[in-house]
Parts: sequence; structure tokens; C-alpha cells
Amino acid sequence: ARDETATLGADYGFEPITLQFAPGESEQSLPINIFTDGLDEDQETWSLLLTNAQNVRIPTSEITVSINDVDPEPTLFFSDLIVAEDSPIQSRQVVVTLSEPAGRIVTALLSATDASAKAGEDFEPLRQTLTFPPGVTEQIAVLGILDDALFEIPETLILTLSQVTNAQVARRDSLVSIL
Repeated sequence: ARDETATLGADYGFEPITLQFAPGESEQSLPINIFTDGLDEDQETWSLLLTNAQNVRIPTSEITVSINDVDPEPTLFFSDLIVAEDSPIQSRQVVVTLSEPAGRIVTALLSATDASAKAGEDFEPLRQTLTFPPGVTEQIAVLGILDDALFEIPETLILTLSQVTNAQVARRDSLVSIL
């Protein structure tokens, strides 16, 4: 066996074996174990090497074995926020979390859109791509809140996750209330 993108002992198990074919026999099975690792990841491969053939010609001495992932994609989460409009510029962290580590890169576009609050007047425009490398479960974006010095009723804006790759989304929109 030779590793390619899969790893012996972590992704699959295989012990070298000698196959002996009786006269007229043309097929045999090999014991191969495929391990689940709980990580959503791309297809992985390894090569099975056929060597030391006796009394037979082997047309192909290397066979590529593909392991198709069966683990579910992780899920992205984020929460509603409540912020106070009480300083010239106040920044708030927006925490976006994966339900579990992924085995491949997860990306999502986080953007802020007007509701009753207006970009440039009540909050700084936000459009940021969040990238979760394999194994990372949290990313933080910064939302700037602007104090327009006016007495106002509470205002809201909407944070949206879109263009998500390699993950599911628990909910696409989150409400931010500015008090």
C-alpha cells in the first residue's frame, strides 16, 4: 500500500498479503478496513501495489483505491446581538461558530444590511469573507456601530451568512438591535 491523500492507520487499514490462486480460479478478495474519522472531508485515495507475481502476468501493478466521505458537513451558527449606541464608534464582535471541526476549508460571506438602521449612519458597512481552516471552529468579524448623537427609538440591521462552502447554515440571518 502507498498513501496518496489517505493515510494508512488513520483512514484505512491494510496488511500486506500473499494471494494464491488455484488452477481455474480468477478472483479473490482482499481484507481492507475503511475508518471513519468524524471529519467532513474530500475524497481520499491510496494505491494498492501488486508485486512479485509468479506464473502470471499482471497488466496493472498499481490500483488506486478511493475513499468517499460519509461524514455530514458541520453547521454554522451565529446569534442575535444587542448593542448600545453610546460612543462615537463602538465595535462589536460577531462570533460565527462551526458545530464541529471540518476536515476541509469552510468559507462564508458575512454581510450587514439595512433594516431600520442605515449603513453609514448607524453602522459601518460590513462585507467580510470568513475562512475556517480545517480544525478551526470559530471566526470573528467586527461590526462598527456609529453614534449619530440623535435620540432615537431602537433600530435594527440584519447580518446575513451567504456563499457558504463545505458547511450547512443553522440560520442565514441574525438581527442586531441598536439601543
